[in-house]
Formats: sequence, structure tokens, C-alpha cells
Amino acid sequence: MRTTLHNLQGLRGIACLLVLGIHLGGWESQFGIAREFLRPFLWFGYGGVDLFFVISGFIIAYSQADSFGKPRAIPGYLFRRFWRVYPLFWIMMLIAVPLTNFAFFGAMNTYWLSWLTLTPAPDANYYIGPAWTMMYEVIFYAVFGLFLLVPRRMAPLALIAWAILIGVAQLFKNDDSFHAATIGEALVSPLIWEFLLGCGVAYVIRNSTPRWGRCTIFTGLIWVTVGIVAMATPGQPYALCTKLLLRTLIFGPSSALIVYGVIAAERQGTLRLPRWLQATGDASYSIYLWHGPIGLAIHFNILEWPHSTTPHLAWIAFMLLACWGGGMLFHRWVERPLLNWIQRKPKPPEPVIFQKRVSMDGESARSVLVDSFHHER
Repeated sequence: MRTTLHNLQGLRGIACLLVLGIHLGGWESQFGIAREFLRPFLWFGYGGVDLFFVISGFIIAYSQADSFGKPRAIPGYLFRRFWRVYPLFWIMMLIAVPLTNFAFFGAMNTYWLSWLTLTPAPDANYYIGPAWTMMYEVIFYAVFGLFLLVPRRMAPLALIAWAILIGVAQLFKNDDSFHAATIGEALVSPLIWEFLLGCGVAYVIRNSTPRWGRCTIFTGLIWVTVGIVAMATPGQPYALCTKLLLRTLIFGPSSALIVYGVIAAERQGTLRLPRWLQATGDASYSIYLWHGPIGLAIHFNILEWPHSTTPHLAWIAFMLLACWGGGMLFHRWVERPLLNWIQRKPKPPEPVIFQKRVSMDGESARSVLVDSFHHER
């Protein structure tokens, strides 16, 4: 089965740029200028998070499909997830904490244990704003690891049962906040539906021949556009962002359709996203962590930048260079070496080869070479 999904990496790049766009648009809105070039991102840029969640669910389910019912696969799976998430996050925290304390004079309450372990806390991480989304990633990864105990034929039913549990929990919720303060709240958050939708896409991709790629992408774009237009509050671009259940119903299925579509279109040879988007997707985690604290620190240090049209366009270019370009460098110099280190294979020992004499039905003895070395990737 073909495992390299170039379009999916490109889609991760798009999700990353959507999140970057909404944050730059939010900083831009503080200047009070007449022409805000990035304002459109305020209406839909947060959907990049929802797209990330669907992609994450797809990648995990697609890559681990053969591990269901194999308890011995769980430690390796959990370690790979740990190494993918935490070391880079901790390094970024080492950068962000002194930077943010300097910018805001350190006048903040902290929940260090929760923030460093990416578990729910009463307040979101002050130092790396986008870290709240990683909490949901970690919750999903951990529970999915438990699901590997389930036989493969039963795994879809287990995931569907989780989705139903989330739906039942929504009937008893008193608020619609996307910030979960406890693990229990995170487990039944509608945002988890998006990971499960990604799992569903993985199941379909692995068990059928993907078709109608571009048509499915178009359907997903129509779904999200109609949803935004129908449900958005005039003059309040963030309103839908904070209506968690409604947001999930609009951005979750549309993201799932788009994920399926780009993969199907690649398999059909009808669409290939640009290489620079794929490169951005490769570096998306680094950019995601980097752009929040670095961009915010730079923003507050150049508030006096003039914002007539030409200087403001220069400000946009400068912030993109710092946030996107800096994140790309962070990926190359920090994230990639970390990933390469864990993937580095030790030099295999020399194969142990011995000869064994075998006699069969009176035939003359013959030598049989037996290679006792087995290397598993």
C-alpha cells in the first residue's frame, strides 16, 4: 500500500498557514487602521485547528491500523507519540518563558505541571498560546493507545462508541467553552469528534479505492463556506470560534471531506499540492509552536511601526518572515535533528550463518544456509 501522502503534508501546511493568518490578523486589528489586509482570516482561520485535528486522527489510524489487537505495539506507539510531541515543546517553553516574562513583567499565575505535561488546567498556557490544542492531541493519542488492545475487527466499533459517548455528554453540558479544565471534559469535548472523523477517513482510504477526489474537496469547501456564512455573527468574526459544538459540526465534516479529497486526488493523479506547502506541512509543528511567543514578542516591540499602506505591507512581510521563516529554521535546526535521532538505526550486527546437514529420503546430504538475523524496522 502506498504510504507517502504528499498532499496530506501540503494540507497540513495549509492548516498551519490558516492558524498563522488568524493570529497575524488579530495583531493587525490592534492598530485601528482603515484597511486590514488580514481581517478575512479572523472569520475562518481558526478552522486550521479543526483541520489539524482531523489530519492527526487520520495519520494515527492510518499508520496504526495493523497494530490493533497487538498489546506489544503499545509501548512503541506511546514512545513515538511522546517523542514527537514533548521534547520540541519543552525546548520551545525554555525559549518562551523568559521571553514572555520579560514582555509582560512576569505578572501571571502558572500551572507548571499541567502546562509542561500538556494536561488540562484552570487556565491555558500563557507562554505558548496554541498549546491548548496539544492537550487534545495528547488526550486522543493516549486513549487511542488503549484502543490498540481491541481486536482489529472491533476497533471501528470502539471508536464509534467514543463518538456516541461524546454526543451523549453534550446533552448535559452547561457551557460551550473550548478550554477543558479537566481530563474528563477533554475526553468528551466535541473537538475529539474531529480526530474520530479523521480515523473514519483512514478506514475508508485503507478499505476502498479512493474516488471523486476533486469533487469531494469542492463539497467540503462548500460545506464550510455555507456554514460560516449562515452562522457567523456580523461584526464578530470570532463568534463562531467560541461556539464549540456548532464550530465542530461545520469544520469537522468539511475537514474530513477535504482530507479524503486531497488523498483521493493524489491517488488518481489529478491534484498535487505545491512543494512549498508540503515543506510547510513538514515544519508545521515547529511553526505552530514558534509563531505564538516569538510573533507576540516581536509585535509588542514594534507597536510604533507606521501603518500606512506601504509600511503596513512591510510589517506583514516582516511578521511572516519571523513567524513562518523562523519556524522553518526551528524545524530544520531543532525538530528535524530530534526526529532523526530517534529514527537513527544502529549498525546491524553481522548475520549469524551456520550450516546444517539434512538428509531427505536417501538423497545425498545437502547444505542449508540459515540466516538467524532478523531486523525489524
